[in-house]
Amino acid sequence: MSQAMLTLILIGPAMIGYALYDMGFKGVSVRLLLQSVALMLSLLGAGHYSTVTVDIAYVGPFLAVLLLMNAQIMVTEGNRRRLLVAASWMIVIFSWTRYWLDDTSGLVKALIVAPYFLSVLMWVAVLVSMYISVSPDYLPIPRSGQEGL
Repeated sequence: MSQAMLTLILIGPAMIGYALYDMGFKGVSVRLLLQSVALMLSLLGAGHYSTVTVDIAYVGPFLAVLLLMNAQIMVTEGNRRRLLVAASWMIVIFSWTRYWLDDTSGLVKALIVAPYFLSVLMWVAVLVSMYISVSPDYLPIPRSGQEGL
């Protein structure tokens, strides 16, 4: 992986953070700090199962997703908020367990990937439910074949 590509991957979360700050998200929660530190500490396992460069490249997207999830947590309430908090911690759990993927197979491999898959599924479900609740008159799915055209 080239140095330029790795730099872009790591700058991505900083750009998302700046955009969120520019939009008005001024505070950083203790949860986000703990998750970010835990995510960065997961790099202690880097190099054991793959190259260090690849392991570092994974951290950029994970941090970006955590930033986006925590920004959404700030503006949601109730069950959606609880689902997002659980989903964000599942990303952190996967950042630690992903190193075992090379040494396992079958069901164990599926169990290692399950926190990541479930977190993305919960995040998308919350996003869709928020979209539908904010705009009940406009559903992205056409009600009839005629509307689809």
